Amino acid sequence: MRPTILQIFTLLILSFAILTSANASTPANLSFYGVWIGAGPDAIITKFESTLIIPAGSPDKTPANDVQAFWPGMEPAEYDGVFQNVITNQGGGPGEWYLLPFYCCNPATNLTAQMRVWPGDAVKNVFSLDIPSGKWYNNWVVTPGQQGNAAGQKPFGGGFVFDPAIDTETKGAPYTNALLTIELQDLGTWDFGSVLWTNVILEANTTDTAWCTNGPIGPSNSWKWSASPGTWSTSNQNLTTCYYSTVSLECPN
Repeated sequence: MRPTILQIFTLLILSFAILTSANASTPANLSFYGVWIGAGPDAIITKFESTLIIPAGSPDKTPANDVQAFWPGMEPAEYDGVFQNVITNQGGGPGEWYLLPFYCCNPATNLTAQMRVWPGDAVKNVFSLDIPSGKWYNNWVVTPGQQGNAAGQKPFGGGFVFDPAIDTETKGAPYTNALLTIELQDLGTWDFGSVLWTNVILEANTTDTAWCTNGPIGPSNSWKWSASPGTWSTSNQNLTTCYYSTVSLECPN
């Protein structure tokens, strides 16, 4: 059974707290705008890939308490942990964005040092499951856009192996939900325009395909978003791969 959007984002608000410690209180004015992709609580994700186009920086000149972020991420069926590659405005000056691979929630952990990215950069994120071990390969490649090139940025990439068993609550429960999400905290507002993902690919151990042709799932009255039609293929290993050429979070209502 698919969770309702209200369930998903209510539980997100209760359980996610990026850029904070696991013991910190829930951030003020925490809100999410996003869509969900998945085949249900019994369909384990084995790969999640997307390319994020970094939007313009916020016009806010005092971003200290204006926490803005957007990310692709995955969570277990119980919604009590998330593995995400976050783009955040925290850690730099006005209008700046940083890539920060992050795990929430117990313990909440920065998985690498944050990395500067620029509006117009393409950030390809690939999460791949090593099925025998239950560990994940997290890889990213950043291709500079016009602003990044002008600033002297060079293409770069990186990656690491992550074991979700570090979470003392989820104990390595498999990921069954994928999300493309905008997250705001404190004084943060959605003032940076649309957020576009391209070449979104989700692979899950199921032969069901309706979830792909019917998805992604997102609210229709809280904010505006769009997605290309889903196309799918199923392998002889009972793995279904779903593809969306674009998913765009366009604007709040």
